[in-house]
Amino acid sequence: MRCSHCGRENPPGAKFCDRCGSDLRIRPPEEAESRIRKKRIRWIPLLGIFAAAAAILLAVLVIRPGQRGQDGNTLGTEKTESAKTRGPSQEPKPSSPETPTRTPAATEAEEPVPTAAPTETPKPTEEPEPTALPTETPEPEAEPMSSEELEAEIQEIRDLYYGIQYDLDSLSPESPGAGLTAYRNEKGQLRKISAKKGAYGDSLSGTYSAEYYYETDPETGTPRCRFVFVFGAGEEYRIYLTEDFRCLRYIGPDGVTVDYPVPEVSLDQVTEMYPFCLYAREAVS
Repeated sequence: MRCSHCGRENPPGAKFCDRCGSDLRIRPPEEAESRIRKKRIRWIPLLGIFAAAAAILLAVLVIRPGQRGQDGNTLGTEKTESAKTRGPSQEPKPSSPETPTRTPAATEAEEPVPTAAPTETPKPTEEPEPTALPTETPEPEAEPMSSEELEAEIQEIRDLYYGIQYDLDSLSPESPGAGLTAYRNEKGQLRKISAKKGAYGDSLSGTYSAEYYYETDPETGTPRCRFVFVFGAGEEYRIYLTEDFRCLRYIGPDGVTVDYPVPEVSLDQVTEMYPFCLYAREAVS
């Protein structure tokens, strides 16, 4: 017997170890457990044999041919015929351990959806831009003349008037129309026109006479009226004009002088005798 403490081999039947004196009757837990395990192993084959025998017996009892009944047919025959009439057994077959692959169902062919024909997007019509109506550009307002400048212009017109009157005998008269007398100098330049009553055939000229005094434009050589004198029925009207035919000063029958530092274009806003100013300008053409 082997000592569990020192490992010495002792003779069979010895109770104590010759070397260390340990009690050989006391087995270590590992050895006792090993012995129990060996006993269990011995029973395993027996249990397997008993289980196999029981399975064979059970199979014999289930599968054995059925006994005949009172009608002389065996139960097994009925089952066999019934099985024959029913066709294949309807008992469920054991499923395969492998996971069955699902066969995709055949999809019905989808009918193609008709594609709508592309429609042309109408191009937006360009609206014509409104043409801006031409507007008259207002003339810039002239700066008012100083009193000295205005008096200088008036004095220039006085000099023109007196010069023509003093030299009237040296001018050549001519009659451009009934009741009209034009005076020209030796160069043929127009200096004065006299219009008697009724010269224009309207009610105004039937009451008043008029005289127009001209100077010559040095650049173009054309005459331009600078002074209009209207008289009749005991009244006198004096209209002083700028070179571009605007009213610079007006003296009515009451003797009141009205100056226009910003010369007035609308002569009808100055005096009711403005038609004679228009006659003076038309006479030039």
